[in-house]
Amino acid sequence: MEKVLKVLLVDDEALVREGLKTIIPWEEYGFSICGTAQDGREGLQKIRELKPDVAVVDIRMPLMDGLELSRIVREEQPGVRIVLLTGYSEFEYARSALRAGVKCYLLKPVEEEELIKELRSIRQELERESGQERSRQESRSLLFNRLLQELFHRPDGGLVQRLNGEFSAGFPWESYQIAFLLLPQELLKSEYIFSMISEFAEKNNAGLVFFSGSLPGILLRGRVLDSSSLAGRVFLRGLREALGHPVRLVLGDPCEQITDLPM
Repeated sequence: MEKVLKVLLVDDEALVREGLKTIIPWEEYGFSICGTAQDGREGLQKIRELKPDVAVVDIRMPLMDGLELSRIVREEQPGVRIVLLTGYSEFEYARSALRAGVKCYLLKPVEEEELIKELRSIRQELERESGQERSRQESRSLLFNRLLQELFHRPDGGLVQRLNGEFSAGFPWESYQIAFLLLPQELLKSEYIFSMISEFAEKNNAGLVFFSGSLPGILLRGRVLDSSSLAGRVFLRGLREALGHPVRLVLGDPCEQITDLPM
């Protein structure tokens, strides 16, 4: 399942912003316009809020120009790719943009073929980086799963120390409970499923994510959930919203010792 990349358009001319929206069929190339901004200051705010993958930015704008915006974004969100738009008279000025973290610059008026070429290059670069990061996360996930599964079956101070040190597990907890997630098959096949569940768990201080075979689960941190309780319903609703899909929970009995969990 190909990830749709988010694009923010930043230009002080409304006609240019509208033109960029229609210059190419963004969806056909795996992109979507997530928002627009009419100056650099608003563009920075939108980048912080929307966290786009790509920002198409005019070089000359009021309040904050494209170069200053690019420098700040490079420091705060280096993963955002910036495509700078410039006029002929600003060409030499735009060359310094490469030192400000700009992926590329295009001359106005923007040609459809040139924009498509740059977007394809950006997608390939992001997919390559994503693949490398995914491999690193998968290796780390496999190690975490192995250590956690070992701890489920036998108490070991060395395992606890390693989980605390390498994965910030924070053991021991007040109580332990396992929640297995029953998800649609198409979601289970997604390469982003582990990171999506982990992001939800981290944001809500819910616990540690693991896999038992292909079944994702969360080792709940010091909380006891019941699917019929208010807390259980709130937790499930938040999980559904985070994943954007229907989810069912299978909850195990809470335990005071991790080795008492039914695994």
